[in-house]
Amino acid sequence: MKKSLLLSFTMLLCIYCANVNAQSPKMGYLAVERVLVLMPEMDAVRSELQDFQTKINSQIQAKYETFQTKLADYQTLAEDLDQETRLQREKELQDLDRDLQKYRADAQQAAAQKENKLMEPVYQRIQEAIDAVAKEQGYQQVFRAETMLYIGNAEDIFEPVLGKLGIEVPAGEEK
Repeated sequence: MKKSLLLSFTMLLCIYCANVNAQSPKMGYLAVERVLVLMPEMDAVRSELQDFQTKINSQIQAKYETFQTKLADYQTLAEDLDQETRLQREKELQDLDRDLQKYRADAQQAAAQKENKLMEPVYQRIQEAIDAVAKEQGYQQVFRAETMLYIGNAEDIFEPVLGKLGIEVPAGEEK
């Protein structure tokens, strides 16, 4: 009787394990960076970011040159200036330097905001393609390949996502 009970329990356990294994969620992964470099709109994004950065850099350079000119003038005349004028010029130089540092920090923040604004529709388009592929192919979970340490039985959805985006898979990228 014990053998019969043990055999029944073992069979139930095997059936349960097979059932659980069959019901495990279908998982996929995607290297988003691989998709980004192939998206045609990225050329416009890169160009606009480059133009923005060039404009900011020229403004920073102009402020830096103004600061350098005033500093050189001060260094040339410092010995001949009275105490009050020298202190006033030093304060002006300190204010210019502080303004330059603040402008640089603000420019970096503005560049990051500009990049986020330009990239938002691109990421949204990729997400819509991921959602469509996941729904059509029954994926319960899709992970970013860039952050995965172990992939296991997950499937790469690179090609189906490119298909949804209307981008041809480059030669050498096919499975």
